[in-house]
Amino acid sequence: PKGDKDWEMRMRKECTQAGREFLYFHPAFPSKSVRLNPLKNWHNPTEIATRIAQLLPSEGGGDAFVQFAWMTIDRIVNGLLILGIRPDIQKIKHYTEAGVDEILDRLLDKYFLAVFGADWEKKLAAYTAKSPSRLHGKVTMYVQEGRRLQGNEVVDGLINTFTHDKEHFGKMILSLLPLLQMLTSGEMGELLSPDATNLNDKRPIYDMEKIVRGGKVLYVGLDSLSNKQVGSAIGS
Repeated sequence: PKGDKDWEMRMRKECTQAGREFLYFHPAFPSKSVRLNPLKNWHNPTEIATRIAQLLPSEGGGDAFVQFAWMTIDRIVNGLLILGIRPDIQKIKHYTEAGVDEILDRLLDKYFLAVFGADWEKKLAAYTAKSPSRLHGKVTMYVQEGRRLQGNEVVDGLINTFTHDKEHFGKMILSLLPLLQMLTSGEMGELLSPDATNLNDKRPIYDMEKIVRGGKVLYVGLDSLSNKQVGSAIGS
């Protein structure tokens, strides 16, 4: 309780005597902490959107802002998974803030190759000539030709997000961005969205399945006295 040092040291001692590994996580002491990926383990991709959206303030189950946030996160997550990219909180924040253009662009490349074959770019030329950007041309080609041949639910969803009125979109995710910012700002981003390719960061990376299956003991400090909102979000 309240960062009690004796409590922590007693836990460490008991783990040593029991032959179990003690893992320490605390946002106030990032250099001592292990890194955790709370989004790594799931059975259905929709769980990822649910874990984040349930942290948003809501007036009830039918809150339109929470549902819109859930839908936005779910579309981003599914797009990343098809591209073979593991979702984390930082990536979700980036594509919520910057837009889904990059995901949609790469996804349409993959889709066109599968549906139209290696020469799909020749077909695209006619659409890009009349469009404000190459991506807009790809979207038009998908809507007019691709969807009719072989629709793709993930592509459809990302196109809806891409073409959504920017001003309205910004209003609908107004409560989502601060939450994502809390969970990715500064050291928090490295603790909760660990980058395994960063060889300069020697802190070990764990996820809940790895901890449970390994019989390890995880000590989680939330630093709620210093920052109640962030502590509550991490705990949830």
